[in-house]
Amino acid sequence: MASRERLPVLFRAAAMCFAAAAFFGVLRFTGLHTHPFPHQWLSLIVGTAAFPALAVAVARPGLRVTREPLPALGLLCALGVLGVLVVRALGWQPYLDACALLSVVAVFLATRQRSDRIGGAGALAMLVGLMCFAAKFPADGPLAPGDLLHLGLASGWVLIVRSHR
Repeated sequence: MASRERLPVLFRAAAMCFAAAAFFGVLRFTGLHTHPFPHQWLSLIVGTAAFPALAVAVARPGLRVTREPLPALGLLCALGVLGVLVVRALGWQPYLDACALLSVVAVFLATRQRSDRIGGAGALAMLVGLMCFAAKFPADGPLAPGDLLHLGLASGWVLIVRSHR
């Protein structure tokens, strides 16, 4: 596993947001906690704040905003508030989709630039999951589009973290 010193604070904060959304998603979809609110809101934060934070942390790991706790958490909170305002208050759902998609593309390009094949494969896994979910693919089958999204995100995170060893 990657050491804490090598993973920027912003990277770890983004991972915690993903983990929290996944935790409440498991509770929701197993029926242990049927209220959709925590999972939906955390997914909104992940889409509009954690994905961009991951992209910044992967593309520019040496920046102060990625390394120091206060600036990193400030950026994550600012992106989250902006996301909630744009998506919930203004009702503009494409902002959420664009943030996630553009962030994953930025992660892929950053990993490609430094010839990081493992990290690039992680970004591609995330991208495939996002695209399957957006296209509602497959319509029928043992796995739903949301399942493919979550499998893509989980495998992407494993590969991206692995690439930082």
